[in-house]
Amino acid sequence: QKRLGGARIDHIFEATTSCCSRFRRAFVCQASDCIYSISNKPQQHRAADPARSSTPMSFANSFSSFPPPGTAQAPRLVDTPPRPVPRAPEATVPAVPSPIGAADQLRDQQDVRDLEIVNQRLLDAIQSGDKLTYSVLVDDGVTAFEPEACGHLVTGKAFHKYYFELEAGGEPASASTIVEPRYRVFGDAAVVTYVRLQQRGRATTRTEETRVWRRCDAASDAALGRWRLVHFHRSAPSNAYG
Repeated sequence: QKRLGGARIDHIFEATTSCCSRFRRAFVCQASDCIYSISNKPQQHRAADPARSSTPMSFANSFSSFPPPGTAQAPRLVDTPPRPVPRAPEATVPAVPSPIGAADQLRDQQDVRDLEIVNQRLLDAIQSGDKLTYSVLVDDGVTAFEPEACGHLVTGKAFHKYYFELEAGGEPASASTIVEPRYRVFGDAAVVTYVRLQQRGRATTRTEETRVWRRCDAASDAALGRWRLVHFHRSAPSNAYG
């Protein structure tokens, strides 16, 4: 019985020793796996600060940045860009209009007023049959395209004299109104374009007209003596809009 009991005790001791060694090996393997998984895990928090990730932290290194006691260090100066010096605003000289340009502008304005006068006087003379005023304002060699000429270029006053005599035969009174006029002066020549509304009785017709004027006497005091009609183009009368 003693021999049997001793064998049993030895068997239990061997089993216990074997179990402890297996447990130790399993613990070491598991610990190694944990350390390997932690070391291979992506370092997301370290990527944000590469300076800290490149230098391992230690207790000794944490105090290396502090100066030893009894030594004073001057503060570190940061290089800052120089501030721009404010400059005083430059003095601006007001532009003085050229007397030559001002004279040209005044002359153009005077020419436009003269053209307004002579063009309206010409239309009034045509409407009233005033041959004297017509002969003063129209050049002897005037050229014209008008519906009465059937598409031909008419030269001179003879063709138009017939209509002055026709007006004296008792035609009903009429009135003319200029709409959307435009005056352009080119030295001694001027072009006047407009729409002419002609009222005769109860009917109203419209014509598009272009009249070319030539400066004949710049020294004349009267507008009627400074311009002569040398050409005009008149469309066929129409009472339709558009």
